[in-house]
Amino acid sequence: MYCASVSAQSIEKIQDQTHTTKTASADDGIIRVGGFAKSAFAPAAPAAKSSIQIKDNELWWGYYSGKYSFDPEDMRRWGVGGNEGETRTYSCCIRLKPESEYYKKGQTIEGIKFALVDTRNIDKLQVFITSELPEGVDMSGSDICIQDVDVSTLTSFLTTPEDCSNEVRFNKPYKMGDKDVYVGFSFHLKNVTTHYDQSPIILEKYPANILGYENAFIRRSDVNSYWREDTENFGILPMKVLLSGDNFIQNALKTESGFLDVALTKEAKTFVPLTLTNMGVKGVKNFKYEVTMDGKTEEKTVELENPIAEVGGKFIYAFPVVAFGKSGVFNAEIKVTEVNGAANEANVTKATGDAIVVENAANRKVFVEDFTATWARGYGWSYVNKLKLREKYGDKVVIASIHNGADPMAARDYALYIYDNNMEYMPTVDLDRTVLDVYPYLGSNNKAFGFATDLEKALGMISVGSVDVNASLSDDKNSVNLDTKVKFEFTGEKDNYALYYLLTEDGMSDPTWIQTNGMGEYAGKGLEDVEPLLGQFINGDDELTDLVYDDVVIAAKGVTNDMDESISSTIKQGEVQTKKYTFDLTKYPIIQDKTKLNACAVIIDTKSGKVINASQCKVLLPGVNAISGNTAAGSAVEVERYTIDGTMVQTPVKGLNIIKYSDGRVVKSIVK
Repeated sequence: MYCASVSAQSIEKIQDQTHTTKTASADDGIIRVGGFAKSAFAPAAPAAKSSIQIKDNELWWGYYSGKYSFDPEDMRRWGVGGNEGETRTYSCCIRLKPESEYYKKGQTIEGIKFALVDTRNIDKLQVFITSELPEGVDMSGSDICIQDVDVSTLTSFLTTPEDCSNEVRFNKPYKMGDKDVYVGFSFHLKNVTTHYDQSPIILEKYPANILGYENAFIRRSDVNSYWREDTENFGILPMKVLLSGDNFIQNALKTESGFLDVALTKEAKTFVPLTLTNMGVKGVKNFKYEVTMDGKTEEKTVELENPIAEVGGKFIYAFPVVAFGKSGVFNAEIKVTEVNGAANEANVTKATGDAIVVENAANRKVFVEDFTATWARGYGWSYVNKLKLREKYGDKVVIASIHNGADPMAARDYALYIYDNNMEYMPTVDLDRTVLDVYPYLGSNNKAFGFATDLEKALGMISVGSVDVNASLSDDKNSVNLDTKVKFEFTGEKDNYALYYLLTEDGMSDPTWIQTNGMGEYAGKGLEDVEPLLGQFINGDDELTDLVYDDVVIAAKGVTNDMDESISSTIKQGEVQTKKYTFDLTKYPIIQDKTKLNACAVIIDTKSGKVINASQCKVLLPGVNAISGNTAAGSAVEVERYTIDGTMVQTPVKGLNIIKYSDGRVVKSIVK
């Protein structure tokens, strides 16, 4: 989240207004420390930095780029989990294979660079190289090198947060041969006194700074004496080894091997962002690339304003891809041919992918997945966000509110999706499964209704196809039948499109449902002056009842891996593909009123996981003519109008108006 002001009279930091509630998670015995205030202990006196002079034939290498990304006040650190007054021994290392794309067999391990949070309670530290991980508590069994380090020479995050790394040259260097070796450090905590001691190891979690996860964090302590690798869950060890040799790669810039589909219109230009990694000891000052599509090649030389020096250093460059006047599916190739004026020596120098050029961009509707719950303290943000989206964008948005956890409206068909995506905090919103984890109403720019900015960007994305849906109840009202029409704006072969379907219900309510509300603490701070619709939550109790919930997901098909993949891979521009699906309502006892159901159909790119387009319609009663999600209801007339408290009115009144039309639609409108 970014920090921003809403108005000079109201909120200094609207970031502080967010109420994100975390779902419960299992404790695996590792302590995660974050969000605590500065230590009450006096900072340790700075130590003389432990460092070594690098020779011409030496370089630092590790699984991370050398740029720490942690927030000083909320470091993602994982440690031994000791209690106050206890002592602990901790060992951690990385594993080096005999050869990799960065180094070769025959090069020599000369030293180690590592970082610590705090050294005040460390009374013994050793660095080591070993071909086998010993079974003992300490690393005395290391078979290649074990070396004591004077703790008084070490620095830490608490002393020099801008550069808390320590550099030690091994007394016994090791020339790499045919077997794996482990390089790391071990230390003893004489007294656990603070959170810093409980979690003394700094870990890197920011993907842009990580070169690889495998072998990048292996650890053990006297509490958990077996060695284990935890990179996928906790991050990598920000450690490097000093290598020497005469066969390092000189000029090399590695590309990704491929990229996901990009869409553009004829004669237009789009950009493909690729992560580039420096593999050479000479760094990257400039590079030359070629982009080839439909037999045409364009090339350019790029001078970096900030050259990349470190091996493993990464940056993102947006490569232009240009359409040449005709629609279809075209393979595009992006190749980095030169680095610093010399031939590119990297093992991967080109990325390929499909560019889909459309005749005309399809009308886009943004699929808004609103993840919320009755236990979410910030529910008010979600509620107001949806009202304002409906008011401003109408049917340009397809909204699905996914309740989860201990919630009477929990969408069971989404449970696996929420689990697989580690969605711990609510409320949060995903847009087209492209812009993820956006806070409702505030948006990614953290301003009053800043969410609209995110939605505008989503609306501006080119869609290669459209979907239209009709839905009706069966005669026995025990099922909903969906008729879906899919149409694309290009001709070509593509096998990565599928459909998934949802049912939502409006007007859900129960006097026993309790909505947790954390907005009361902002009473009197002017937030309701900025956004009056938040007033009922700011001035409400900590627990609210008798709320009405709309857009609640009741059922879903294809949220994870059971999508309808019947869309033909042979696509013809303008040709309609018709699909059908039926929901069995007897499987969903949470439904309250079958006359208030809506159906949604979503086209998804199965390779990228991103939404191509979406549509929504009201589920009609048996015998009622269908009005599709993409058909204007020009002949529909207003039949009833209500205020937010349920009072029927004859004319528009200031505030929220709930309007029922003759075609069965219910529209919420804000009258100013």
